[in-house]
Amino acid sequence: MATQPTYAAPGYKFDAAPDLSRLETRERLSQSAIDGFFAIMDKWHLPLERAGDLLGGVPRRCVTSMIGNSQGKTEISLDLEE
Repeated sequence: MATQPTYAAPGYKFDAAPDLSRLETRERLSQSAIDGFFAIMDKWHLPLERAGDLLGGVPRRCVTSMIGNSQGKTEISLDLEE
């Protein structure tokens, strides 16, 4: 019996979902996820404080550093102490 493709998101077919337990997979997908998240935030005109809330309570300065480093590899410290 043939296996059916996995639908990770409506309209997108994948043979297998990405294995997020692997560091190299997370590194490869992280920048695209960050860029996509902030594109949605911009389109919806949401403030940076709300972005931090949606990311699990990330401080505004961390959110700002994510936006500021939109090219190349992003390394983010999630030091929650302000």
